[in-house]
Amino acid sequence: MQLLRQLWPEVVGEAVAAQTYPLNLRRQVLQVATSTPSWAQNLTLQRQLILRKLNSRLHPPLSDIRFSPGAWHEGSSPSAPHPDGELVGKFYPISSATPAQKQPATARRSGSRPSPADAKAAFERWARLVKQRQTQQNLFPCPACGCPAPAAELERWLVCGFCHRQSLRVRS
Repeated sequence: MQLLRQLWPEVVGEAVAAQTYPLNLRRQVLQVATSTPSWAQNLTLQRQLILRKLNSRLHPPLSDIRFSPGAWHEGSSPSAPHPDGELVGKFYPISSATPAQKQPATARRSGSRPSPADAKAAFERWARLVKQRQTQQNLFPCPACGCPAPAAELERWLVCGFCHRQSLRVRS
């Protein structure tokens, strides 16, 4: 795996390497984390070319490569700014992270229960991830109800479609 991580920037280039991270190798299938779903899709379309380049330098050769954006946000990859960072900051102000939040997530192997601080940090990481994914899907909170709504609805009616329909029913 160490050799793969060293070869990765040479094979895919610095720009792609900044948006990806080789996670693990299982049954000769390389798992690669990507910063966004669009990177995963684009690299999946180029995986045969990348596979040929990697296999020319590896023994035994890889059988396949899988790209996934989900693992990028779990703390196992280098940090990368969100592509829509300004927009995210406008709707979801991010407070400074505590040292516990900056540590990578580790699996609990003991039967002990997490401390309240660990549980709170885990919930905050989950909430940030949900908000980030909603923003990637161009969903923002409705000012009236707080539910995720497409940006176009908010621009048109200043509330989500559901709240807009509710206001029309009240008027009639």
